[in-house]
Amino acid sequence: LWAPASALFKGRAEIEFKLTDPRLELQKLMADLRAQMPEKGTFMRVSLASKEKNRVAGVLNAISQEFVDIAADLKRRKLTELRVALDSQVTTAYQNLREAEARLKNFQIATITQPRSGALPVSPGLSTTTGDATALYTQQRVQLDQLRRDRQQIEAVLERGRAGAITVDAFQTIPSVNLAPQLKQALSDLTIREAEMSALLQRYTPDHPMVKSTQQTIDHLRNQAIPQYAQALIDQLRYQESDLEGRLRQSATELAAVPTVTITETRLTRDLQAADELFKMLNGRLEEAKLSELSAIPDVRVLDWAVAPQKPASNSAPKIILMALGASVGLAVGLALL
Repeated sequence: LWAPASALFKGRAEIEFKLTDPRLELQKLMADLRAQMPEKGTFMRVSLASKEKNRVAGVLNAISQEFVDIAADLKRRKLTELRVALDSQVTTAYQNLREAEARLKNFQIATITQPRSGALPVSPGLSTTTGDATALYTQQRVQLDQLRRDRQQIEAVLERGRAGAITVDAFQTIPSVNLAPQLKQALSDLTIREAEMSALLQRYTPDHPMVKSTQQTIDHLRNQAIPQYAQALIDQLRYQESDLEGRLRQSATELAAVPTVTITETRLTRDLQAADELFKMLNGRLEEAKLSELSAIPDVRVLDWAVAPQKPASNSAPKIILMALGASVGLAVGLALL
């Protein structure tokens, strides 16, 4: 904001001044401003070309300071947004924790007179012994669910493979595949042959015998060996599922006497533990975000402030004199020829 001193108006009835668009002035300033930063460098050199010796250093320093201020403001805003987001998440997690505590407390009050089985843990921090029937049922249920998921995933991969190429990574993420030696070896061979094919194609054309031989091996692994081993694994998993389902029915009969209240109380306790862990984790991140926001410093700073130049960086006077001299000589020669 231009605020001239009152002494400038003393003894003057009129003062002429001119207003310009800030954007036009900014464009002129940007045309004279130069910023240089080497590739992968950490230092930036900024220079400003100007005809006003006494003002150029102040203008450049003001630009540098504004750059630092904006960098600091952007960093603070980023940290503030992170802190606000975490604060909202912590509030929600705290509410969920209190609701989980209330559900467990109300359930325990409502079922205080009902018997509970000692086969399952009923509160965190207490060490209990799980009964044989409960342990066996839980183990078999987890194993059955894992086998069913693995089988479904393998079937899905094979189904996608019929429409396109077999994806090795899709198989390697399935636990049961690592327990099938033949399928695991076939997948490993496919990975090796594909790597060899990439190396060969960099040296030979697709018609080269080595390239053709490697491609035949890859096609055999993709279209025959891997689908065959995968189907065999699927059949084996189906058999294991059927066997486990029969044993689970037997275990379920043994667990029929376990009160439902114990299972429900265990589930509510587990929900409370999960809510408590989530709240602690988010609250810790919130405290870190608050500390980072308070101690934030800009990632850039000015190492060397600009000073008024002692001499011009370039002198155009000799160039102008030479141009005038050349023009004079050309004009004299032209007049002489006339």
